[in-house]
Amino acid sequence: MKVLVTTVGSGGLVTLAEEVKKGVRNAGATLTQDPTDCENAFFGTDFAKTRELLEALKPLAGKKVAVFCLGNNGKQALEKLVSEMVSTGAHVNETLSITGKPGLLGFGATTLSESDLARAKAFGEKMANHWLRRHVVQHSDKTRIQGYVKRQ
Repeated sequence: MKVLVTTVGSGGLVTLAEEVKKGVRNAGATLTQDPTDCENAFFGTDFAKTRELLEALKPLAGKKVAVFCLGNNGKQALEKLVSEMVSTGAHVNETLSITGKPGLLGFGATTLSESDLARAKAFGEKMANHWLRRHVVQHSDKTRIQGYVKRQ
């Protein structure tokens, strides 16, 4: 399966895209740069460039898309973006919203924590496994101790 990971934005969004790519590679999918050659896609946006994102989606009409965003615009802004993406013909499967911490270097800059990067990587791996139709089960204590016999 070929997957496209692209962003409309810069800075922390590019860092998140790199983590998503690591997750996709961990799942065993192949990365591509060509929007016409991919089967599924990840799109990253920072809400300020919504029009550019919708323009980039045109070659992907009918394909499955996952969206990740950076910013604190809230759930309503993300839902509005997803509805606009669906109106262009994309099938949005899942979204990931990362707020980050306000940066010290200037307005609009965000600092990503290690947990933000781990969430982005897990998002890429989870969605790639979903698109590959793999069911990954998280191990719990219940499954770990099922083999034990009760003592009387």
